Amino acid sequence: MKAFRETLSKAQRKFFDKVYGNNQLHLRILGTHPDYQRRGAATKHCQWGMELAKRKSAAVTLFSSPLGQKLYSSLSFKMIGTVIVQVEREEEKLTIGAMVYETGSNSWWRCMLM
Repeated sequence: MKAFRETLSKAQRKFFDKVYGNNQLHLRILGTHPDYQRRGAATKHCQWGMELAKRKSAAVTLFSSPLGQKLYSSLSFKMIGTVIVQVEREEEKLTIGAMVYETGSNSWWRCMLM
């Protein structure tokens, strides 16, 4: 957990905070109870947050598991980078996508220029 928390904290500053500062809504964790999976619950929650971001002219930022990337991509989130989480002296690692949904006044390619 320490490696996960520290790696994502650094990545948030790199991919999101330097570009969007306080002009972002960051989705921390989205999980769906098994009884409601594949029924649109996660999509509805994301759409609610996206509408809120539009009203505030803010970007929505998040880190996504490989499984979540399909959902977020279908909702017009753009992949702007990847983060590797690995515990020191361990072979296993986790690849997480950094994704953003921009709301008009923002331009997702700004992240690529920074």
